[in-house]
Amino acid sequence: MAYAVQELSFVKKTLLLSNLRFRKAYPTRKVNSLYFDNSTFSAIEDSLSGTSNRTKIRLRWYGGLDKAIKPVLEFKLKQGQLSWKKLYSTSLKLNPNPDNWMDAFACISNDLGEQTIRNILPSTHSIPISLISYSREYYESFGGLIRATIDQDLTYRDQTLSPRPNFEIKRKSSNKLILELKLAKQNLNSLGNITHHLKFIPQRFSKYCESALQYQGKWR
Repeated sequence: MAYAVQELSFVKKTLLLSNLRFRKAYPTRKVNSLYFDNSTFSAIEDSLSGTSNRTKIRLRWYGGLDKAIKPVLEFKLKQGQLSWKKLYSTSLKLNPNPDNWMDAFACISNDLGEQTIRNILPSTHSIPISLISYSREYYESFGGLIRATIDQDLTYRDQTLSPRPNFEIKRKSSNKLILELKLAKQNLNSLGNITHHLKFIPQRFSKYCESALQYQGKWR
């Protein structure tokens, strides 16, 4: 769910004062996600068209952009209203001043085999497209039934500008914050009651698709 940044106090107040008794669960941290796609940008097209079964693939790490050590490869899957992630550990570390993204990471141990970006990505999603960063706050309801995250200070870095990784040229979405509510599959029948108590209106929002709009709709 997307809100104007001016609504941050409303969003937090709604969570903290609800009868679900949300409390901050973890310290705020910086999240970086490098999204991969193909030459036809099918992941974006599937999301924009609302295709029932779709996949997004990203490499995620926390902290500074140049501090990527053992980033996690994530497959974000969606079937209808149900979405989930498959996570894969890596033994990669970001190289300083790489010439291209395929050589941007080096394998720092053999615990998971001789990994490279090339051999961990599926051929269907092997082109680095967008690097998205934001600040994330973590909340959890009493008993841990529901997790909520609030993302703000979103920045988008187009990785199609040149073969070299782009860390410098960016677009900001400082006027927007994103609220996500997450719960286990077995608790999905509680979702209607949860949204009723919280007074939030569910909306579709994709940071990856938003990055396409930030790049002036270049992939439409």
